[in-house]
Amino acid sequence: MLKHYLELLAQKKVLSQVEIARQLGISLGLVAEMTGQLLRLGYLQAVGGSDCASTPEMGCSDCGTHNLCLGGSIQKGWALTEKGQKALNTP
Repeated sequence: MLKHYLELLAQKKVLSQVEIARQLGISLGLVAEMTGQLLRLGYLQAVGGSDCASTPEMGCSDCGTHNLCLGGSIQKGWALTEKGQKALNTP
């Protein structure tokens, strides 16, 4: 199941835990546990939240967290780290 989580993030780039749970068809609690494991392993990084660096010149479509934006309020999402990408590509 952890591999499916990583594969989903590799496809979508950035997702909230709610969206991950929906896409994988599992509970939000299980996603939270999996997220914790993947963070401890260094495979995930948090993005969005109050650290959104989007600027009007950049435009929302160029922002890595634009799919998490809710009318200027950014949710925290998760993205693969380089280590996570390498783990996914290892046979």
